[in-house]
Amino acid sequence: MASTERLCITVVYAPQSRAVLECTLRLEAGSTVRDAILATGWQRLPEVQSLLAPTTGALPLHCGIWGKPCALTQGLHDGD
Repeated sequence: MASTERLCITVVYAPQSRAVLECTLRLEAGSTVRDAILATGWQRLPEVQSLLAPTTGALPLHCGIWGKPCALTQGLHDGD
């Protein structure tokens, strides 16, 4: 039987001082940080593109959950 559990995830990105993008998502259990970023649609932003597919010379962009650095492959939990 397939799992129908859904996670409520909030993704926040601050592209510059005093600017914040926030997106609340409902994702399937087993979703990763990468899945959440892709679900926001923000991959069209150049700096987010560089996080998802790093290139030489790009400024590093880091991600985290509740202030703790994590990998794009990190699994998500409800409320992250």
